[in-house]
Amino acid sequence: MSLIEPPDPKAQPLLHVLVEEMRRGGIRAGDPQTFPTYSFLLARLGRPSPHYFAGRRLQKLGLTALNDWTLRHEELPKITALIVSRSSHLPGKGFAESHGHVGDISSWRSWWLQEAARAVSYDWTPFLVSTTYESGSEKNTECKVREGEDEIDIGSIIVMDPPPARIRQSEITVAEVLQWLAAGESEKEILRLHPGLQKEDIRASLVYAAEREMKSAKAATFSTRWLGKFALPEADPEDERLSYLLRRYERSSV
Repeated sequence: MSLIEPPDPKAQPLLHVLVEEMRRGGIRAGDPQTFPTYSFLLARLGRPSPHYFAGRRLQKLGLTALNDWTLRHEELPKITALIVSRSSHLPGKGFAESHGHVGDISSWRSWWLQEAARAVSYDWTPFLVSTTYESGSEKNTECKVREGEDEIDIGSIIVMDPPPARIRQSEITVAEVLQWLAAGESEKEILRLHPGLQKEDIRASLVYAAEREMKSAKAATFSTRWLGKFALPEADPEDERLSYLLRRYERSSV
């Protein structure tokens, strides 16, 4: 086997997420229903996006670079075979065409599932490089929130697919957390009433809502000011930050 270089740094975050999902058993070979969708992966990358243009956005955030890498090395399993559409649980048409397969899915389904199975059983460890993803000249810090001296990965806490956005492994939504805080419940009280929640889950919910708000040009100044700076041991129902976030989040979630 020829020496294979790790993929482009732009593809590294996506490769890391895919490998993590395989290691925890979330992806099962031969079962496309367990394959990660575009919107799921964007959420894990800390870049939640509406599903109707999630594919295009993921292409810019490493999907194209990762696919091109496997194209350059025929001996590598085509790991991007694991990434599917939320509605059809099939890979995009561009994936098959980039690997020389055209026509109806029936003509390349067997090849696709074979490559997916190879990807699940393959050892990707030698190609995992610790990098900081950058978009343009700005580092991807928007998906981080400080918890004491540590940083929490929002993409690993907030689950977007299927909507609405909720806390990992629970039925508690981000909107519910915001409503509790806006109603005057303290962080301590929320954690007491909901044993499954953790302190970082509350922080992540606030930052997630702030990040969504930051995408609105009208409120860019507000969210840039407060993103990552929430430390509210005793929430005040009169606090304009919470009320404003709650109103904006509820409108954008309709």
